[in-house]
Amino acid sequence: LAQSIESMYKAQGGSSSWNQLSDRPGVVAGTPYLPSEIQPIDQKDWAAYTQINFASDGPLRFSGNLGVRWVSTHLNSSGAIGIGTAAALGISDPYSVRCAVSNRPFGPPSIPGGICTLGPQEYAALQAFADGTTVTETVKNSYNYFLPSLNLKFGLTDDVILRFAGSKVLTRPENGYIRDYFTAGLDTTGNLTATAGDPTLKPATAWQFDLTAEWYFSRVGSLTFDLFYKDVKNFFYQSVIDLPIENNGITIPDRKSVV
Repeated sequence: LAQSIESMYKAQGGSSSWNQLSDRPGVVAGTPYLPSEIQPIDQKDWAAYTQINFASDGPLRFSGNLGVRWVSTHLNSSGAIGIGTAAALGISDPYSVRCAVSNRPFGPPSIPGGICTLGPQEYAALQAFADGTTVTETVKNSYNYFLPSLNLKFGLTDDVILRFAGSKVLTRPENGYIRDYFTAGLDTTGNLTATAGDPTLKPATAWQFDLTAEWYFSRVGSLTFDLFYKDVKNFFYQSVIDLPIENNGITIPDRKSVV
C-alpha cells in the first residue's frame, strides 16, 4: 500500500526520497536487511547440580542443605563489521556541493556548519574512509563457574528460630550486549561516532548472605530481624570512550565510540 501511494504521488508530479528497505543497495538477497544488520547468536548452556540435606533433633535442633551448581556456556556471536558507505553517512556529495556557500536569513553568505566545518581535506578523507568494506566474523566466548550454596536453620528454643543462607549466583549478559555489530554515524559537528557490541562479556556474579532471627511470641504474632550482604562483580553498562579507527588506510581519531 505504501509503495502504491508513493507511485501515485510521483505520478502527480510529486518528489520523494522514500524507498523500501529491500531497495537499498547491498541488501542480502530475499531480505530487507544489510549484512551489517544481521547478528546471529548461537549459545549453548550446560548445568549440573548436587545437594546434600541434613538435620538433627538433638538439644540444638537444626536442618539445612549444602549444594553446588556447575554452569558452562559456549557462545558464537557473528556479524558483518564495517564503517559503511559515504552515502550511509550522508557524505556522498563532493565538498563543493555539500558545503557550497549559501545565503542566510541574517548575516553574510557562508558555508553550512556540521560536517562542513571539517574542511575539504578532512571531508575527502572521511569519504575515502567510508568505503563500504565489511568483514564477516564470528567471535567465540566460553566460561565455566561453580556456584555453591548453603542453607541452615537452627531452633534455639520453641519460639526462636535462626536462619542463615549463603550462595554464589550468576547473571548472563542479555543478547543485546553480546551482539557482534558496529554501527557508524556522524554527530552534529562532523565527528565520527559508533555503537558496538561486545561478545566477550563475562557474566555478572555475586556472593550473597542472609541472616535472620525469628521470634514467635504468640500464635498469631512474630518479630523478625534480618541482615543481608551482597557483593556483585562485573556490572553491565554502556560507556563512551575515544578510540582511533582505521579503515582503507585512513585513521579517524576524533570521534566517540559507544561500547
